Amino acid sequence: MNIDNTNLELEADKKEIRNIVAKNINLTTVDQFVDFHNITYLNLSRNKLTDVSKLSSLTAIQNLILCSNYISNIDFITQMKDIKRFCIAGNSISSKQQLLPLKQCKELEEIVFGCELVERRNQMVKTNANYRAVIIELCPQIVTIDRQMVEDEERQQVQKFTINNVQVLQKEYGEIKQKIEKFSLKIRCLEGVIKAGDITEDNTLDGSLSSIQNIDYDYFK
Repeated sequence: MNIDNTNLELEADKKEIRNIVAKNINLTTVDQFVDFHNITYLNLSRNKLTDVSKLSSLTAIQNLILCSNYISNIDFITQMKDIKRFCIAGNSISSKQQLLPLKQCKELEEIVFGCELVERRNQMVKTNANYRAVIIELCPQIVTIDRQMVEDEERQQVQKFTINNVQVLQKEYGEIKQKIEKFSLKIRCLEGVIKAGDITEDNTLDGSLSSIQNIDYDYFK
C-alpha cells in the first residue's frame, strides 16, 4: 500500500496489509501504523519523525526503512525478532550506546547506516570511522553494511579486537580488586585499633593511621 498526503487515513483491512510505503510526506508521528500487526515491509523514509517507539507493536516486520528522519532512539527494534533489513541512515545516531538494541536482532542480515546517498548522515558516521566494526560487534551475523559485504577478514579483526578488550578489562578488574581487598584489610586493622581503645594523647588517631603503612589513598580519591 502506497500512502501520500491525500490518503493518510488508513481504512484498509489492517489484517490483510503486508507492505506499507509512506515516504516523503512530512510525517511527524507513526500512530496511524501501529495497528497493522501483520505488515512485514514498512518504508517511512524522508519524513520528519523523531519518536517511532510505537513501532514496537509491529513484531512481524522483516524490512524496515527509516532513512532521512530525525530518530535517535531505536529501542523499539528489540521487539522485531524477525527483522532482516534495517535502514536507519540519515538520522540522529551519534554513539554506540544508541545502537545497543541491535544486539537483540539475531536475524538481522543487512543494515544501511552510513550511506552517502542520504542528504544528512548520522553523526556517528562523521565522528567514528570504525562504525562498521561497532555494528559487527553488536551483530556478528550481519551480512552487509551500507550495501557492502562484510568480509571474513573484517569480521575476524573485530572479533580479535573484542577479545583483546575483554582481556584488558579483566586485567584491570583484577588489579582494582586486589587494591580494594588490601585497602579493606587495612581499614579493618584501623577499626581494631580504635575498638581496642589504643588511642591516647600520646597515641593519636593520626599516629594510629600512620602506623598502617602503604595505603594508596590517592588511588581512591
